[in-house]
Amino acid sequence: MGVQTRMIIPVQAPCLIAYRDPLAGYFWLRPYVDMKLKAKIWGIAIHGLVFRLVHEEDGDWNSAKELSDTLSRASMPSTTALDVACIYQRDFNATVDILNAHGIKAEPWRKGAYWSTEDDGDKATVMYMGKGRVGFEPKEMSNGYLRLVSRYVTKKPIDVGYPLAYLVDGVLKISSEFRPELRDKLWGLHVGKRFLCMKLTYEPDKMTVDKGFELGQTLSTPQLRVDLPEKENVDDVAKQKDSINDTLAKLSAYGVNVSLIFSKDLIWLTKTLYEDRGFLSYNYSFVLNDQPCFCRMFAKNKGKTEII
Repeated sequence: MGVQTRMIIPVQAPCLIAYRDPLAGYFWLRPYVDMKLKAKIWGIAIHGLVFRLVHEEDGDWNSAKELSDTLSRASMPSTTALDVACIYQRDFNATVDILNAHGIKAEPWRKGAYWSTEDDGDKATVMYMGKGRVGFEPKEMSNGYLRLVSRYVTKKPIDVGYPLAYLVDGVLKISSEFRPELRDKLWGLHVGKRFLCMKLTYEPDKMTVDKGFELGQTLSTPQLRVDLPEKENVDDVAKQKDSINDTLAKLSAYGVNVSLIFSKDLIWLTKTLYEDRGFLSYNYSFVLNDQPCFCRMFAKNKGKTEII
């Protein structure tokens, strides 16, 4: 499970959180709980099947078959859908625990018989979720379980909150959305003016300001300038820390390596030198040149930046 913040909580793979469009009724799926959108969470998805967070009222098969959610095209599941649910019920229930821990009502799978769409005369096919097998029950049985399922899923663009910088052919290209197919090329977030981008991670070791300048020169190319930030850049990041961390946590849920920003870490190397003895960092902190500090590089194309 990836890193999390107060607002973004990754979920157990292979489960995804299903957010519902309140007007169209379709779902978009994300590998995290976004607390800002908790009112839109309708279900938990496994392999494109969106199962509702809660059960319908217990009842007989004929009554259960009439229950549906027209807006989201949700209805009684087939035995195939229930097979998938049975296989992944442990992961599903773990996701339920996460939702409940954050004040979102959700129910785990029960151990009894779940109605399916399939029937044979006076009997209906059921899935005994606790036993993991299919069986038959009389349709008039009054305590069968039902959890609605839908496939009404859309591929909504993945907006993580900040434009993203992808390092492609030696230059940074900016996109307003996360693109999984370019994940290995993702370099940073566009957090500054004029396409100034902050790297997703800290450098692995603390370093002095001279080492920071050397690193920037090493990483720079004829097309790209990699450098230490100005003090003002660090101040801007500090002001946006919570929203930046939410974006980083979303990316982490997709398997991207990131470093969250913590207040105690904000004494970063900067290129805002003060006299010959040191430099200024966050909140006008004066740091001696030979003091090792956290280092987070910034970058900007030397030429025109392409929007992709």
